[in-house]
Amino acid sequence: PWAQPAGRLALDQYYKLLRAPEEIARLNKEIRSLVTYIHEETAYIRLKADEVQKTDPLLAIQVEKHGWERGCCNDMHLIRLKKLEKMPGFTGTLIPG
Repeated sequence: PWAQPAGRLALDQYYKLLRAPEEIARLNKEIRSLVTYIHEETAYIRLKADEVQKTDPLLAIQVEKHGWERGCCNDMHLIRLKKLEKMPGFTGTLIPG
């Protein structure tokens, strides 16, 4: 039966459903890791900009600019993750950790 297109499609769908819980668990970990990374990166860039400000204000401006650019992308990711969090069946968390 697997050699025929309909049978192959049915088996493919069956195995995808069988592995779905594992994929959900993996994605929940990935989502939390991404949220944690975004928060830690934001804090790190702010800290480094403040440190550099004392010795090299022009470099501090560039560090802050880099932080703003990263922040724009990170904000888009967080918006999408918050939309995902509202979906029925979402079992992950957006709390860093």
